[in-house]
Amino acid sequence: MKKLISTIFSLAIFSSLAACSDSNTGDMPDPGKKDYTLSVSPAAFDDVAAEETALILTLETDAPSWSIVRADDNDWALPNLSVGIAGRHEIRIAVAANTGAERTTIITVKAPGCDDALVTIKQNGYEAPPTPTYDDPDQMPDYIAADASGMESDAMTLAAKMKAGINIGNTLEACNNQESADMTAWTGSETAWGNPRITQELIDGYKAAGFNAVRIPTAWVCGHIADHSTWKIDLAWLARVKEVVDYCYAAGDMYAIINIHWDGGWLENNPTYARQEEVNAMQTRLWEQIAKYFRNYDEHLLFAGTNEVHYDYGNPTDEHIAVQQSFNQTFIDAVRATGGRNAYRVLVTQTYNTNIWLGAQKHVMSEDTVEGRQMLEVHCYDPWDFCGDDATRTSWGTDAEIETLRSQFTQLGKFYDAGIPFILGEYGALYKPEFKNNEEYMKSRSKWIYYATKYAVENGYVPFVWDTGSDVMNRSTGKVHEVQQSYLDALMRGANGENL
Repeated sequence: MKKLISTIFSLAIFSSLAACSDSNTGDMPDPGKKDYTLSVSPAAFDDVAAEETALILTLETDAPSWSIVRADDNDWALPNLSVGIAGRHEIRIAVAANTGAERTTIITVKAPGCDDALVTIKQNGYEAPPTPTYDDPDQMPDYIAADASGMESDAMTLAAKMKAGINIGNTLEACNNQESADMTAWTGSETAWGNPRITQELIDGYKAAGFNAVRIPTAWVCGHIADHSTWKIDLAWLARVKEVVDYCYAAGDMYAIINIHWDGGWLENNPTYARQEEVNAMQTRLWEQIAKYFRNYDEHLLFAGTNEVHYDYGNPTDEHIAVQQSFNQTFIDAVRATGGRNAYRVLVTQTYNTNIWLGAQKHVMSEDTVEGRQMLEVHCYDPWDFCGDDATRTSWGTDAEIETLRSQFTQLGKFYDAGIPFILGEYGALYKPEFKNNEEYMKSRSKWIYYATKYAVENGYVPFVWDTGSDVMNRSTGKVHEVQQSYLDALMRGANGENL
C-alpha cells in the first residue's frame, strides 16, 4: 500500500511576544501605543508532513481584538478562525496535502498596540514511495535439486504432530461475480465477505486457544490474476498469502495448509471430460507458480490441491470420479516438478466432494515420486440438517446418532493401514446465532464437536474446524467468542482424548 511521508511535528514551544509598555493607570488605551501583549506558540511549524494534516496554534492576548492574515499565495494552510477577542485561543490550521515540492508560508497575527507575530509553516514536498518489488515465480528456476532439509517427517509423522486445526474461512477465498461465465470479470479480496484482514494477533490467538495448525482457504483466479492470457497470479497477492503463512511460522511451531479453494468454481464444478484438459492446464499453471513461490518453506507448510470437487450433489458417474482424480494427479505432478523441498513436501489430495463414504468406495491415491508424503482430505458436516448452514434442527446426540458418526470415521481404514493419514479439512456444527439462548442447541452443538473430534483423531484424522469469524474465534480481537467457549472446550477435550 502506498504511504505518504509520516508526520513529524516539530513543535518548538516558544512564544513570539510583542512587548508593550505599561499603560497609565486610569487612562484609555491608545491603539497607537504598545499597551497590550500578544503571544503565539509555536512560532514555527517545521517538517510538516506532505499528507493532509492539522496543526494547532495557541494564541493569547489581552488586546480587545486580533486578526490572522494569510499570505496572498497561501491557499493550503487555512486557519479555522481569522478574527477574535481578548483571551486564550487554540487555532486549528488545516494543511492540505502537498503533491509538489517543499513549500513555506507565513501567517501573520495582528493585535492593536502590539507588534505583529509571524508564524512560519514549512511543509515537506511529496515523495512518491518506492514501487514495491515482489518475488516473481516466473523468474525462478522451474526446477531445482531436491532438498530434504527441514522435511524429515513423512505424512504419518507429520499428522501426529498436528493436534488440532482451524480454518480461516470466508477470507482469502472471498470471491464475487462468479456467476459470470467470463472469469476475467470475477473479483475478490480478503475483506469482500465481511471479515477483517488476517493479523498476527489472530494467529497468536489461535495458538493460545489450543490450535497448532491453520488451514488457509485461498482463491487465486477470483480477482488475483494479473494477466489472464497467461494466468499469471498477481505478485502482490502471492506476497499477501505469504504474509499470512509467515504469521503461522512466527507464532511458533504452527502448521499451515494452503489450497485452491472454491475460486469461483472453475475447478470445483467441472469434473467432466469436456473441461478436463482446460482445467488441468489451468491448475498446472497455478500450482507451478504457487509451488515455486513457497518452495523454500519447510515441512510446517503443506499444499492441498483442490477443495470440494463435484459435478452436482448426486452420486458421481465414473467420468466424474476419473476426472476429479486427474485433478489430484495434476496437482501432485505440478508441485513435485519444481524440486527443492517440494520434492518431499507432504501434499494433500481429496476424495470426490471430500465425502468420506464416496472416498471409501471410489477413491484411488495419486501416483507420486516419493513414498509416504501424501495425506487424504475429507470433510464432515453430518447430519446436514443439524450441522449445515441452513440447518433448523436444534438437537443431536442420541446413541444411534453418535454411533453413526463414529462409524463414518472408520470407513477409510484401508488408506490409513497403507500409511495414508487424513486431513479432516472442514467440519463443525455451524453456529446459528438465533439459537444461542436455546440450551438444548448449545449443548448438542458442543456434544457433536466433541464426538466428531474424538472419533476423527482416534481414526487418524487431523481435525480442522470450520470457522468464518463467528463459529469459534473473534477475528477482530483474536479471542474466543464468549458464547463459543464451551464449543471450543469440547473440541479440545475430543482432540486430547478426554471425557466430555
